[in-house]
Amino acid sequence: MLPPIATRVRLVALVALVALPLASGLACGEPLAPADIAGRYALVDSVTVTGPADGVETILSDTLVLEPDGSGVRRARIRRPASPSGYVVDTLVREFGYRIKGRAVGIAFGCPPTMFCAAIAYESWYDLVLDRLISRDSQGPLVYRRVSGR
Repeated sequence: MLPPIATRVRLVALVALVALPLASGLACGEPLAPADIAGRYALVDSVTVTGPADGVETILSDTLVLEPDGSGVRRARIRRPASPSGYVVDTLVREFGYRIKGRAVGIAFGCPPTMFCAAIAYESWYDLVLDRLISRDSQGPLVYRRVSGR
């Protein structure tokens, strides 16, 4: 006699939860190359963050395009406070380079052309989990979902 349907569903879910990480662990044996992760990744939800000088900013949309040659471009729409009250929406387009270390992607943003910050160029790290890039941001993770290959 078969167990009740709810028990069978739980059993199938448990097997899937155990099998998926094991299968992906076997597939992770070889190092990733830029061509393996190239594609367009879109921010899953809008996010409110603390801006550098203007206080709270809201990232309305954000897309990371990773090219197979290790280069990329970020396109974002960010709502910033405007004085005396209200908001302005800026469009940000920044090119970057990236590298892969294990299952993580390091995106190196240079200094924006409008700022004097030669010493502030930085690299942001994102964990690659299935079809998602998850930032290691100190203000909370940003989650990007792969929406297309190259």
